[in-house]
Amino acid sequence: MQLNDPATSARASRRVGQKELERGHWEEARTQFERAIKIEDTAEGQEGLATAAYFLEDVDAVFAARERAFALHDQRGDRAAAAAVAVQIVTDVMDYRPDSVVADGWLGRAARLLEDHEPVREHAILAVLRGHQALMADHDIARARTLAAEALGIARNTRAKDVEMLALALDGLAAVSSGDVAQGMALLAEATATATSGEVRDIHMAASACCYLIHACDRVRDFPRAAEWCERVTAFCRRWRFASMFTICRTQYASVLMAQGNWDQAEAELLAALGDFEALRPALAGSASTRLALLRVRQDRLEEAAALLAKAPAHRLEPLVQAELSLARGEAASARDHAARYLARVGETDRTERIAGLEILTLAAARAGDAKTAAEAARELKETADRVGTDALHGAALAAAGELEEDTAKASKLLRSAVDAFDRAGMSWHAARCRCSLATVMAHEGTTGQARNEATLAAAVFELLGAASDLVIARRLAGDPTRMIAAPPAVPAKPASPSPLSSREVEVLRAVASGAGDREVAERLFLSPHTVHRHVANILLKLEVPTRAAAVAAASKLGLLA
Repeated sequence: MQLNDPATSARASRRVGQKELERGHWEEARTQFERAIKIEDTAEGQEGLATAAYFLEDVDAVFAARERAFALHDQRGDRAAAAAVAVQIVTDVMDYRPDSVVADGWLGRAARLLEDHEPVREHAILAVLRGHQALMADHDIARARTLAAEALGIARNTRAKDVEMLALALDGLAAVSSGDVAQGMALLAEATATATSGEVRDIHMAASACCYLIHACDRVRDFPRAAEWCERVTAFCRRWRFASMFTICRTQYASVLMAQGNWDQAEAELLAALGDFEALRPALAGSASTRLALLRVRQDRLEEAAALLAKAPAHRLEPLVQAELSLARGEAASARDHAARYLARVGETDRTERIAGLEILTLAAARAGDAKTAAEAARELKETADRVGTDALHGAALAAAGELEEDTAKASKLLRSAVDAFDRAGMSWHAARCRCSLATVMAHEGTTGQARNEATLAAAVFELLGAASDLVIARRLAGDPTRMIAAPPAVPAKPASPSPLSSREVEVLRAVASGAGDREVAERLFLSPHTVHRHVANILLKLEVPTRAAAVAAASKLGLLA
């Protein structure tokens, strides 16, 4: 064969391109594959070009090359190779151009191509993809584990080490989700050891396995381990210039930072991730916008939080953060309903995913006067915390029990234990909030000096974090903790028709009716002036009146201020 034979030249360029891919030299790889395709248009050349374009975030080039590769494999009758490309297109669609109909279409094509085909690596990949969908979207733990086991068996029989690793990681996350943390973490440790050992060439699969571990740590609130792995994956992504996975890791890391009280860095990571997602991967933007909305709630920037949530109505965390937002607005019943909606979406078997919903449901239901729901949520939270065993979860369960306990001595003991657990977990905001509850109970007990000390410690944390509403409450407690146990205002007579206002809005309007300005109302109700202003705006809107005086008059006619 002549040295200048086109086919030989094309093969040489593809070989060089493949070596450049293995080195992470994406631009050089792209050049080589484009050169090869100009000489000889092959499926292998198009696949190489698609991989290089993927890491370079050239979306149009990714789809064009993948679809061309699929067509060429299909034309020559290589069903397994065509199915593998079809599966890659499924993930591309869900990442870049969210369209479940298109994604399902390509998934169906892959499955059809593999029908009656001897077991190959592609069968295992398809099972992993379906298992991921079952776990992350459908919260069907049993099906996810069944599919992971199926993928694992095929991967081992076909010696597909990369798919075997990913199947192990998927099974590990599913086990953690069911509450079997010891087994799940062991599987994830085995998978990530393989991912980071250099045995696996597919860097996307290696990074994905590590992300499963981070997600598991986040679910059980093992934040030190989550932070460690976030740093490892970040270093891995920088080494390989893996931009999309780096952005996903930033979002996960931001959750860890938020929990540990590093809100400034969490905000920076989320804003950067949101910008990257919105530019290239809008389907994934919800993970950043919902987490940023949660941070905005805790910063008392409620309007911004609402706007961010409006961008991600379908994201799994949206009802959970809506519950936090409603609670911050003093709308306990609404918060309870949002938390219940989140738990209904998650289902009964995904035990660790339910934790955050149970935590807020307990508090919201208690404030809404729904003692039964609060007690049931607190009971399940304790059962899960006992099973998982992390300090963060023990803190959450103890805090919930303390909030519901009517005996002040028992409540004080529970809340003190919760503070200690949160401190051990490094969760400064949660610990500070619990200190405020503890200070209130101590005031009931008559130990006002200790109450002031706890509130002062909490205020220092809130000031450092920028938690405005929490800071107002903590400072008022530190100044005079007995004000928090003053007799509540008389419950008004129930109006003939349902109240258009929340209980907190009625409290605000009563204070307004007494002639108090926003700052005075804020001090009286332990809110921030910004939150009071927001409540007043909502009151005017709901009562369809132009002024505060008109709102007071309208509410009086409805019997709300009696």
